[in-house]
Amino acid sequence: MASCPRPAYRGSTAASIRSRRRGNRPVALLPLWYGGGCAHFLTGAMNTWLVLGSFPDPRNSYGRVLLFKISLFVAMVGLAVYNRYALVSRMKSEPAKSLGTLSRNVALEQIIGFGVLMDVSALGLMDPYA
Repeated sequence: MASCPRPAYRGSTAASIRSRRRGNRPVALLPLWYGGGCAHFLTGAMNTWLVLGSFPDPRNSYGRVLLFKISLFVAMVGLAVYNRYALVSRMKSEPAKSLGTLSRNVALEQIIGFGVLMDVSALGLMDPYA
């Protein structure tokens, strides 16, 4: 009988296990995660400035929808930061309670993300100068 080859991802699994032992921090990926969040924020701010020329005006409908999208984005990032730094570190002392809260918060994060997508699709159909 032929032996099965070792999976190609074996080394990455070992690295993941080692990073969990150090406190669940995959250190090599942190710049990508933070950089991705900052890139979304900066490109959104630049796009707003290029389209509107200033801060969104809450007196027109486009400005209100854009401000709502920004507030949803900030809420989603805030919830993600809370999940990462408060709940994950609390999992060692209260695993059952923390896991339940984390799963609820992740579901809430997904709902907020869907709201951001719906808001962006509405903004694509609106006239920013009306």
